[in-house]
Amino acid sequence: MIVKTCHVPFEDKLPRITVLAPRARNLVKLASVMPEVESFASRIESEDGFHWLHVIALTASEYYGQNRNGDHWSIEGLSYLPPGWSNDPAIDRELAKDVKYGSGTFYGAYAFPHHTNKNPADAIGRVELVVWNPKQFWVELIIRLDRARTAQSRVKWVLDRIARNAPFDVSMGAKVPFDMATFGDIKTYRDAWRMYDPWRHRSPADAVLEEYKRCKAVDGVGIYGLSVTRDDYLPELKTEMGKILPNGVQRGVRNDFAAFFDISIVYVGADKVAKYIAKYANLMSVREAILRQDPTACRIDHSYRFFKAAAAKQADVRKKGDIDKVVEPAFDEKSFNLLVANDPDLPEPLMRFLADHPNLDRVLSTLTGLGVVLKPKEFEIVSGGREAPLIDHRLFTPEIASRLLGIIRKRSALGPAVDRRMADAGNLPPREVPIGGDENYQRYRLQITAMLNGGHEDIFRRNPDLWFSVGRAGRVPLVSDATRRYFGTAWLPPVSTGT
Repeated sequence: MIVKTCHVPFEDKLPRITVLAPRARNLVKLASVMPEVESFASRIESEDGFHWLHVIALTASEYYGQNRNGDHWSIEGLSYLPPGWSNDPAIDRELAKDVKYGSGTFYGAYAFPHHTNKNPADAIGRVELVVWNPKQFWVELIIRLDRARTAQSRVKWVLDRIARNAPFDVSMGAKVPFDMATFGDIKTYRDAWRMYDPWRHRSPADAVLEEYKRCKAVDGVGIYGLSVTRDDYLPELKTEMGKILPNGVQRGVRNDFAAFFDISIVYVGADKVAKYIAKYANLMSVREAILRQDPTACRIDHSYRFFKAAAAKQADVRKKGDIDKVVEPAFDEKSFNLLVANDPDLPEPLMRFLADHPNLDRVLSTLTGLGVVLKPKEFEIVSGGREAPLIDHRLFTPEIASRLLGIIRKRSALGPAVDRRMADAGNLPPREVPIGGDENYQRYRLQITAMLNGGHEDIFRRNPDLWFSVGRAGRVPLVSDATRRYFGTAWLPPVSTGT
């Protein structure tokens, strides 16, 4: 079983989210052309304490391209609905209880803040309508959002955006029994899919896994390209995700049997221009870049001729990405010292959460991955006297990181955050920088510098939404001169030169 999150960006001219109520119910223009959505929206009664949102939740990759993570969400998978599906939520919600995959599983999904989805009690809303749009090839939802719960959550800022009709974004969570490399043994995979027997299998995924296990018992491989866990990924998926092969196939993974359980409100940057630039600056395929320039593009032609023609546009796409270049500011020792001296302490509730966490290695690795360097007193509280374990970027834990989003921009030493803060440091009051720390703290500080050697790049590649948390999206250096200086010297006694 693999758990995935899927963030699907749209052009600003194609709104993904429309507030239906509480608003004037006349002249509400929806991106949908589905009469079921229009009919449901017309029956919504404004309720005190709730917002109703129409969301274009997920698109089919055959028309819109696979996402930056290399996930391909197929029409076959998204469009599957059980017999008797009526687009009446009173009927379909009951049918969805027995559905194993497809857009209908969204009826079991809740709205969460930043994928805090372990407990439904933490939800801030619920999906009330699910519709597959066969003309636009996407999934549409209507969500009922609880304003009181949202106001007490980490996404309380979204209430202000809704009031101002400002954009915000969502991200989906799904469970898949496996995924299949787009360049793998698709023929055997399809043959196994056709072996589905409703009397023996809960879904076609069971038939595929059955054949995979049978083949693996024979040749030790199974179905080439099928991965039950991320550890099973082919080497090419780890190093060449998104690459277009000479035959027109793009390296990625098909998710044909996804069960959706989470539609989270996530933080996005407020700068529309920066978001637009980032679409070209991210390491995406030529096909995806072209499609994002023209979101109305029709079905993708997977022929070699199409990609040969698309390759001619690659230089232009890359050139547009060049405008995302950032000139790193010159390091200013005085501004750096003012910045460190005025950095705020971590809030007490956050300190208690970190101190109570049973896995200190994950806590310190996650803090370091976000560029947060603990002060001596903070380290003493968080560690509770425990010896600092090995810090490793592979121990980065999104659940811990989600609790730190509110402090990142004020404390992160990663380039996008610290360079911006240093630009304003000249207006900060002069203060003494507290220094100290015992031998355990010194060991901790020596270990975190190793993360600068590619660790942060790996974390942000695996968790692309983190770009927004540090204040910039796209190819912006995560490690600047100020980052290195901060990791190596902040809060530490000066190194003696021996003179």
